[in-house]
Amino acid sequence: MKNIYTHIFTKIAYLLSIILLLPFYLFAQTNISGIINTYYSVNLINGVNFCSNSLTLNDCSGLNVGDKVFIIQMKGASIDTSNTTLSGSVISYNGAGKYEMAIIDSINGCELIFRDSLVNNYNSSGYIQVINIPQYNDVTIVDTLKCLAWNGTTGGVLIFEASGTVTFNSPIYVSGNGFKGGVLFTCNANFIGTGPNYVMPSVGGDHVKGEGIATLPQTLLGGRGTVANGGGAGGAQPAQSGLTDAFYNGGGGGGNFGAGGNGGKSSNGINPQYPGGIGGRALIYSTVENRVFMGGGGGSGHRRYNTSGPTSGTNGAGIVLIRANTINGNNQNIIANGIDNLNILAM
Repeated sequence: MKNIYTHIFTKIAYLLSIILLLPFYLFAQTNISGIINTYYSVNLINGVNFCSNSLTLNDCSGLNVGDKVFIIQMKGASIDTSNTTLSGSVISYNGAGKYEMAIIDSINGCELIFRDSLVNNYNSSGYIQVINIPQYNDVTIVDTLKCLAWNGTTGGVLIFEASGTVTFNSPIYVSGNGFKGGVLFTCNANFIGTGPNYVMPSVGGDHVKGEGIATLPQTLLGGRGTVANGGGAGGAQPAQSGLTDAFYNGGGGGGNFGAGGNGGKSSNGINPQYPGGIGGRALIYSTVENRVFMGGGGGSGHRRYNTSGPTSGTNGAGIVLIRANTINGNNQNIIANGIDNLNILAM
């Protein structure tokens, strides 16, 4: 009988220990801040079929079977490249902005095999990335939450899920983490925009137009035209008979749901003054298409010689995606803006 009672007592003690621990598991509270996601670029394979259930990454360190991940194609739109007012307008979005979530079922090398087939059709030339999705019960943002800034391959997205409550004690800030602004090129002639031209080569291969959801060759990276939601570049007009040079044109602001603002006109009294870069195009959002985009980069301004004046374009905003049962905002903000360019040249 003694052994039986001892056995029963041991079982009861074990069950009590589990019951006492349950609140810590069921109501676990996690504090988060900084960058919580990890970003992976998809290996440049020849596209992904609609029914495929796998993707191959360039590196998969830190990913495990059972992880939930976010798949998104950052670029890939087709745009008008004519030297007209239509330059940079979207002809087809293709796979740009498409996304979905998937569960990793197995890993073979750095090939991720998912539990289910992918819903979307992606194109590897459109800069696909895979991002881990942190899973929480109750979670508190205790200091500014951010995403990795877009580096041309990965970044620009903050995403997490909570089965309980997300409590904001600090803001989320992804301003300037989106597409990059155009690079300033200083010159004494018209290498950026040639007055009213919408497309032209970019000297040195610099991306003087703002970056957007399309990709252009170096021969089209100059001029006032946009790169979809990426702003057009400012330019200069060489002296004409009886006229002086026109310079210091501003670049166009980046766009996203709305269009960016147009850049300022040339700084002198040439008639007519040559306009600056066109603001990045507004992109179409719909529940049918279910796409999401980073903010476009602003186009570069034009600077003559090494004087002061317009600068490089600034970066667009990143993306924030949160899925939770309850969100307690506490008057904190989710800040996702393009960066203002405050270097304004007064003439």
